[in-house]
Amino acid sequence: MVMLVLRISIRCGPSTILFLLLLKSIFNRRLIFDLIKSVGDIGRAQFLQVYAARMLCIGRYEELRAKREVAQKEKELLELKNDNITLKEKVQSWEKDKLDLESHVVELCGQKKAVEISKENHGYDMLLVGFERAKKQAEFFFPEMKFDKLDPIKVVHNGVLVDDDEVDVKGGGDHDPEV
Repeated sequence: MVMLVLRISIRCGPSTILFLLLLKSIFNRRLIFDLIKSVGDIGRAQFLQVYAARMLCIGRYEELRAKREVAQKEKELLELKNDNITLKEKVQSWEKDKLDLESHVVELCGQKKAVEISKENHGYDMLLVGFERAKKQAEFFFPEMKFDKLDPIKVVHNGVLVDDDEVDVKGGGDHDPEV
């Protein structure tokens, strides 16, 4: 086959080789030689022109298809970048909201603690008000007695006036029968 191609290329030139190789992929060898002889140089040249034009068309089509694919990929990439930017902005906004909410929670915890302290103090205040009322009523009913030594925070334990905290530590508490 190689010798045949060399003989044809010497007699007919490189265009004949191309023509022969193209036809070889389609037809058998005997048919190729008959076809080459029958069409002559002009036929081979025209065939190569048509084939070259078709190859150019295919090349151009592939080039345009590749450009469309690149444009589509660039468009998708731009959309993804925009989505990424949007998501980053949302994350930043959520982080800011999170910080605001955390500071609000800290503020509310402080307010809760203040209310609890106020509630506890209010209980002590009400105890003192009630104690003062009872003390004034006792002074009204028993004017000859002195109630200055009465203390709302102290209790009588084992015949002695002591702080309420000391009795709780010792285990007496409010269950002491002398109270």
